[in-house]
Amino acid sequence: MVPITDGAGVGTGLIIDGKLVRGAHGLPRRFAHLLVDPRGPRCGYGHRGCASRYLMSHVILRQLQNCTTYNDAVERTRAGDPDANRIFAEAGYALGVLIGHTANFLDPDKILLTGDGLPLYEIATEHVHNGIKNTYEDDPTLIDLDVQPFDFDEWARAAAALAIKDTITGNI
Repeated sequence: MVPITDGAGVGTGLIIDGKLVRGAHGLPRRFAHLLVDPRGPRCGYGHRGCASRYLMSHVILRQLQNCTTYNDAVERTRAGDPDANRIFAEAGYALGVLIGHTANFLDPDKILLTGDGLPLYEIATEHVHNGIKNTYEDDPTLIDLDVQPFDFDEWARAAAALAIKDTITGNI
């Protein structure tokens, strides 16, 4: 399974046989700077058209005047604001590109999509699926995309449990 989170950042992991797979350097998987559009805008690190430039909540907010929270941006999109609709459409497409590349590279049983930016999927489902279709080499219906609501309390409990486990087993 590959979880992909969207919101304050773009996160991912790889879980095989119920265990989180760590890279050679112990770093988390990084997809935030995967190329989405070579002509796209630059991110804070100077990369052109990377996923972080489209998906991160604060980046979406920065593009919309008079929006102070991500929920404000979501409401503007649902109300039909053309700028908000364009921004969420681009973000949805970028999310689909990440999902398509994940499926191409890892061919997981399941891709779990969650995070505090999850309203993006609800708003831009069609654009997400277009990004998948334009990126994934095979039939997109083969991808088991499990969209789960974000519950911060559940995430905090899981992080605490993992920290305790790592402390007890010495896997820090």
